[in-house]
Order: sequence, then structure tokens, then C-alpha cells
Amino acid sequence: MNSPYSLHSSAIPTVEAQQAYIQHLEARLEALSNVGQQSIVILDTRHQILDFNRMAAATARQRFHREMQQGECFTHYVQPDRLADFYESFGAALQGQHVFKERLIYAADNQGITYEMSYTPIYDAQGQIQSVCFAGINVEERHQIQLRLNQEQSFVSSILNNTHALMLVIDAKGRIVRSNKACDMLGYSAEFLQGKVLWEVLVAPAEREQVHQLYLKLARQDSSLALNAEYTLMDASGRPHRVSWSLSRMQGLKEAYDYFVSTGIDMSERLAAERALKESEAMLRQAQKMEAVGHLAGGIAHDFNNLLTTLMGYNELLNRMLPQGSEAMTYLDNMQQTCYKAKELTQQLLLFSRNSSEEVQVLNLAKHLEHMLGLLRPLLGNKIKLQLDFCEDPCLIQAPASQLEQVIMNLAVNARDAMSGAGDLAISLQQAYFTQSLQNRYFGEFKPGRYICLTVRDSGCGMDEEVRERIFEPFFTTKDLGKGTGLGLAIVYRIVQEAGGWVDVESQPGLGSAFHLYFPAFESPAAAKDTLCLFGLDDPGMIQTLQTQVQTCGYMFRVCDATDLQHEANAYKLVLTGLTESNLQLVQPLLNQDPGLRILYISGDSDQEMQLLDQIGHREDVLLKPFSNAQLCHRLQQMLKS
Repeated sequence: MNSPYSLHSSAIPTVEAQQAYIQHLEARLEALSNVGQQSIVILDTRHQILDFNRMAAATARQRFHREMQQGECFTHYVQPDRLADFYESFGAALQGQHVFKERLIYAADNQGITYEMSYTPIYDAQGQIQSVCFAGINVEERHQIQLRLNQEQSFVSSILNNTHALMLVIDAKGRIVRSNKACDMLGYSAEFLQGKVLWEVLVAPAEREQVHQLYLKLARQDSSLALNAEYTLMDASGRPHRVSWSLSRMQGLKEAYDYFVSTGIDMSERLAAERALKESEAMLRQAQKMEAVGHLAGGIAHDFNNLLTTLMGYNELLNRMLPQGSEAMTYLDNMQQTCYKAKELTQQLLLFSRNSSEEVQVLNLAKHLEHMLGLLRPLLGNKIKLQLDFCEDPCLIQAPASQLEQVIMNLAVNARDAMSGAGDLAISLQQAYFTQSLQNRYFGEFKPGRYICLTVRDSGCGMDEEVRERIFEPFFTTKDLGKGTGLGLAIVYRIVQEAGGWVDVESQPGLGSAFHLYFPAFESPAAAKDTLCLFGLDDPGMIQTLQTQVQTCGYMFRVCDATDLQHEANAYKLVLTGLTESNLQLVQPLLNQDPGLRILYISGDSDQEMQLLDQIGHREDVLLKPFSNAQLCHRLQQMLKS
């Protein structure tokens, strides 16, 4: 078949051929415009309808109940509330723009239907815009499907983001595709995680290869099966989170490869709670054991003391009956020495069995340890090098002095025996500051604050973990038979516990041991200027002694006169003065002026002073001479706390 445009000898197509081709094009255009669900209307520049397709005519009948006609104004088919929008879009098309919009159109029954609309300029042969093609299509069904899909996605996202479980979707290369809100606890945003390889960015370094192999295993197995696993994630701050995971494989919708869905529960808090529970149970068992053994030891010690008293009494009687220099007297002397050793053992048992009734003192640990050097050096021998290292800050604690000495002596003896009498022993003092609560498995929980750390470190044989676990048990010892009672560290445990502290132990076989004893630091009450005022004391020697004692107790002080008191009374928390009539009269106005002020009178117990006691109020107290430094510190502390 020859084309209408096939060339004849003249190379000019006939008029009939041209008309046939035009009809052919019109038929094709009509067929194209009437295929599908799109309404198409051609408008001239004055909004008049030039042409329209079947769908446009059907829509006019259905929605506007009228037949669309060529030549009529298209605004008859525009809702009144949409006219402004129509004029704006049509005007933009006349300016050469292609306009696309989505609009909600209301039918007569007020039901809204979503339409996609377009305005496209049509040009003539000279390039001038002669008309506009309006096209509209009902996309309500698609819109409703998309709306339901969005609602479903929102519902699923809400469920995923409101669960406490971590959820990660991983692709076949290990890259994170999706993560839920629970993953925010790791300190990374979803945007940061997306595209990152799971084991490279989140998994603890020591477990990365293990996790990689885990996902490879999951990729090889039946997709219907799930794997359960545990591995550690590291958050943005570097803190580890132990997570229990359920891992499953999911077929992608568009991709040829699989996805992996990982659902995890952070077990860090649960594991911490379990550890705390175990530590609490261990503490309770230790406390019950110490209490039970203490009662037993106390009972045995009392009974044994009675037996020793009888033995030692008969020994002395026999000594008197035998002639001097007899061989039997030598045996009796040996028996007496053995009884004295047994007496020392019962004293240790009694010390272990009873709670301290000794007066608590404010002790400067550095000075106290220096005073003990005379006892320590002979005890250690000349083959042990003793080194002291104390911080410059005052290390004040509250504890009975003799019990603290017992702690040092017990640790020193243990260190000496661990070094077989030769080595290095270091005793150091440092201040320690803790900003968070502490939990010790044997001693309990401790509040944040300032503590004094006393460390006793030796170069001895050290201990393995099994021995370290039992060192505070009463009667547990690693020494040879007859060389240890097993009470030394049990006594240390009880004394440090009663002082409100705890003990940490570092030790490894062959590397020596270090005992770190933590005591709450004694905090003297703070004042705006000076805490104490020494006033009205006539004896210079007494004033100098009190200054030294008050300073040792850890308080600030100032020697003041009557003028200072009257003008700066609010600068002091407590006035330390003599018990005289004039002093009583002077401090009464100060007490009325400052409700927080306390007065401590120093009295010599004279008749004249005793007559003044009835005039003393509830914010005043009397300390009788002579008194010890410990008594003064204790009284000052009581008054300043009240």
C-alpha cells in the first residue's frame, strides 16, 4: 500500500490524500482522547469550550446534570468556591506554564472526590498560545487506598515506636534499613544509623565477627526459623548494653534478596538488678555468718576465760609451793606463758564478737599513723622496707583510736607473713571523691561524697580469686597450722564496717596485695566566716591549748573579745567561753539575736560555777575540766549538729 505521502513524479500529494491523512490523524487523536478515565476539554483564551472527550461529557452529565456543548463557557462546570483557583491556573497556562494540581471537588450530595487536574498551553503554527488543554481524572479511589496505606503505616509505626523492644531491619549486606524509636536509647538518630553496617557501628568490638557470622548463618537457613542470640551493643557514650535478640529472615517486596528483622530486649538493668540482688544476698549471708560466729566466739571466749583463770590461779599457787630453782618451776613458767597466749586469743575473740562501745574520736589519720611507727617497725623487722605516702590535705575520720590501731596492726602482720619477713610495705593516704552511689558486695551501699582512702600494699605472695572471696570469713586462714587464728581480717571487716566504710582488695598470685580501706571523711560544719569564737578565757595556757584542740577537731576558730561578739555575732556558730556570771550576762542578748548560736562553757567544777548551772538554757552546755581532745571534739560536733 502506498502512503498518502508516497512521491509521484510531481512529488506533490493529491488533495484527497491530504484530506484522508488528516481524517486519519483526527481518528487517532479521538481514539487516544477517549481511552482511559481522564476528562479532556480544549478551551480558547476566553474559557469557551472548543472540544471535549467522552469522559468529560459523561462527567458533566453525572456531576452537573447537563450536556457539555461546544462554545459554552467552561466556568459552568467549575464549583463557585473553585472559580478563583480556576482563573489562577488558567491564567498561568496562558503565560506558558504547565499547571498540575490536586483538588477536592464536592458533588451535589456534598461528597468530596479528589481530582488531579492539569492545564497545558496549546500553540499555533506561529508559536502563539491559541488554547488551553484542561485534563482531570478522578483519583479518589487511589487517594483512599493511599490514605488507608498511610494509616496502616502510621499504626504499625506507632506500635513499633511505643514498644520498649529494640527493632532493626537489616539488609543482606548487614546495613541498617530501619530502626524504631527504642533505638534512640543508644544515642544515635535513625538518620545516622540508616545505611550503616550493624556490626561495624553498634556491636562491641570483641563480638563483631561473632555477630557477622550469626547473620551469615541466618541467611543460609530456612526462612521460617528464627534464631535467639545475645550480644552487646555500644551506645554513643561508649556504655555497653547487653541485649537478648530474636532474629528472623524476611523476603523483600521488590528486592531479590532478603531482609533480617532483629528484635532485642535490653537486659542491662535486669542484669544489674540481678547482680545487686546477688550482692545483697551475699552481704546478708556474710552479716548473718559474722553475727552467728560472733555470738559463738563470744560465748566460747567467756567460758575459756573462766578456764584460763582457774589454770593460771592454780599455776601461781603451785609456784609458791615449789622451792626456788626447781625443775618443775620451769614447766610451770612455760605453762603460764601458754596461758597468756591463750588469753590474747580470747581477747581477739571478744573483740570480734562485740560491737564497739569505745568512744568515737575525730582522728587525723596521718598523725595517728606517724605515732604508730614505733610499734610497726619492731613488728615488721629490719628486712621489710616501710614507706609512708600521705596527701597534704588533712585526713580526718571518726573512729575509736584503739580499734584503728588494731586494723593497722592486723594488716601489717598479714603483710609481713605474706612477704615471709622480707619485702616492701607501703602505707598511703589519699582523699577520694565519689559523685555517684557505690555498691560493695560485702559492705553494702555508700552515698556519694568525700572519703579517706587508707591503702596498705605489700610485695608478698598475693592471693588467687578463691582466697580473696573468703578472706573476711572468721577463722579462715592460709597460714600453717598454729601460725594464724583466721580472725585478723574478720576483725578488720567489723571495725571498718562500724566506722561506716568499706574495704577493696587487689591481689594476684605472685604480685602482692593491696588493701584499700575507705572511711567517710569527717566534715567540720561550715560557717560564713569563723565557726567558733574563743572568748572570756583568762588563762593564756588554756587559750593556746584550746586553739590547738579546736584546730585538730577540724574547725575554724578565732579568739575574740566582747566588742567582736557584739558587732559580729552572726559570724560565729558557737562560742567557747568560761562559766562566769559576766559571760552569762554577755551571751544572753546574743542568743536572743541569733537562734542558731550555741554556747559551750568551760567549767572547773567550783562551787561558784555550780551555782550558775541553773541559768543555762537548752542551747548551752558545760564541759568540765579536765577533758580530752576527743571529748571536746565530740561535744562540739554534737552541739553544732543539734
